[in-house]
Amino acid sequence: MSKGEEKSQVAIADDAHWEELFADAIQKVPFSSLEWRELVSVISDLKSDSVIVFYKNKPIAGINIYYRVKGGRKYSKHPAFTPYNTIIFSKAINSVSADEKIRLTTLLADFIKSNYIYPYFLTDVTLIDLRAFQWSGYKVSTGYTFLVDPFDVKPDPDIVRRARKCGEEGFYCKEELNADIFYNLVKSTTARQSIRNSISLEQIKVILEYAGKFAFGITSYDAENSPLASWIQMGIDNRIYNWNAASDSSQLAKGGSPFVVMKLLELLKNKGTEVWDLCGADHPSVARFKGSIGGVLTPYFKVDYSDYPLIDKIKYRF
Repeated sequence: MSKGEEKSQVAIADDAHWEELFADAIQKVPFSSLEWRELVSVISDLKSDSVIVFYKNKPIAGINIYYRVKGGRKYSKHPAFTPYNTIIFSKAINSVSADEKIRLTTLLADFIKSNYIYPYFLTDVTLIDLRAFQWSGYKVSTGYTFLVDPFDVKPDPDIVRRARKCGEEGFYCKEELNADIFYNLVKSTTARQSIRNSISLEQIKVILEYAGKFAFGITSYDAENSPLASWIQMGIDNRIYNWNAASDSSQLAKGGSPFVVMKLLELLKNKGTEVWDLCGADHPSVARFKGSIGGVLTPYFKVDYSDYPLIDKIKYRF
């Protein structure tokens, strides 16, 4: 056993160790916080473990794994309403060699696949080296999002024109987090898209309560004070994530969403935001609209392991 192996181990850790890792993380992501883990437990039936790699008795890497227990085994499940459930690394990872980082990440990958059935998670765009997971038998596929620099962005002229028209017609935007308004707009949006509305008013309220220190939102209103569109953001360390957005399907022609986009860009500049992650561009209509905001198309990764017996596949699905 090498000296490196002697001073490193993987374990399911307590909240204090997770907070220590999160506080020193190279890239903090709201969806990796303890607050987010707690809200997932409230709005769903998922349990969770904080799996951490310890190096020289200090947490150096980790991930929150969500799961359901069936027959005494832990079946992994990606939590709903969570754009990224990513691995985070402490700043200490920059002090180890490339080979040592691969070894430590491999420890994490092997522990996860040995203790959870069908692990699956989505990485934040800042995590690009997943070779240890690939070499451990995981499948790594690509998803896409747009990253926007609020200080250097040129939205499509149509967005600018429609937003300007909203202002000329007496429309206005309000910085607010109103769960009732947002839920009604979500219902309208899902009906327009012919998809099942998977989020309840109670779940929205819980998310805004538990993740309140990360959250802010903007709602656009017409001159008659009717809400047109509402976008909720989650932010940390000068990086903002476009968590969810919804609009009144019967009033799309009024331009409520373009109006929100332009007001958001103003607000993000005032906040000193360096990156606005639009959180997904994997569906054609969504990708077209988000692309028109003017960001840079950027990949993120979907990581999963599925080399399990048929009986586990059956249990996982039912």
